[in-house]
Amino acid sequence: MRIKNYIQFNESVNLDYSIFDFYDYLRNNHFSNSDISQLERWTDHFVGDGWWNKIKSHVDRMFEIFSEVDLNHINNAMLEIYDNLSDEKEKNIYCAVIYGDYDRVNDKNDLKYNGTMPVFNTDNSNRKSYILHNIIFEIVRPTLSHSGLRDEVSFRITPESEYVTDKKYQCENFDFSKFTELKDYEIRKLKLYSPENVLNAYQPGIVIDIGSWSSTTNHQTGGMSLLSLEKELDERIDLITAELDYEEVLWPFSRKERYFDTSSPIYDYTLKILLKM
Repeated sequence: MRIKNYIQFNESVNLDYSIFDFYDYLRNNHFSNSDISQLERWTDHFVGDGWWNKIKSHVDRMFEIFSEVDLNHINNAMLEIYDNLSDEKEKNIYCAVIYGDYDRVNDKNDLKYNGTMPVFNTDNSNRKSYILHNIIFEIVRPTLSHSGLRDEVSFRITPESEYVTDKKYQCENFDFSKFTELKDYEIRKLKLYSPENVLNAYQPGIVIDIGSWSSTTNHQTGGMSLLSLEKELDERIDLITAELDYEEVLWPFSRKERYFDTSSPIYDYTLKILLKM
């Protein structure tokens, strides 16, 4: 079986298409391309056996979870809070993929997830394609090079590693330890790299956003009291999450340790709810 798999792998090698070509494709096409045929064709070759189905299943599952969320319930639960805010202040509630960096895998959730990719329509194939492209891009990127403060270390410097002529050069098997020019802190970060850790950094969530979408004009829509707003959210959070199968509420502004004047007005506020997969 091992010999058969090795033969099949070598038959899939195309010396006209390198992992750099795939990286450029991912970088240039993820914003507007709904065609996933290139992903389906090359992900297993460059990332590792079975990874295309694993990534696609992960994204499909997130969209299934989004389709089950009743945003109207959350909006209704927020109405009393909205009544105390300026009518001009933008208020948005939406599903989103929340994500972070792979090297934060061992951090607490409120530190781990620092990015959001809104999903306004669960039937939007372009949005799903964007997320697929983005995840695979982030899986491939760390195995190409590492940029330090003053220099860059290139990892794929041979034709064998560039075209992935052996499975040891696939992302899931890539060995960073042989690059002795890396600093200790860089090695510590790369030791946390794996396609699994990158993929698991993308999770389904709900975002309650007040004012951030109009960040250039939100000062004109009035300030809010941070402590009063959070007190109201605390009082209604059980109602807000009543119909959600969620893991954790992710509060902003480092709520547990604040080193700024909480009496000063705020002009936007974003609350994330991490859903269970």
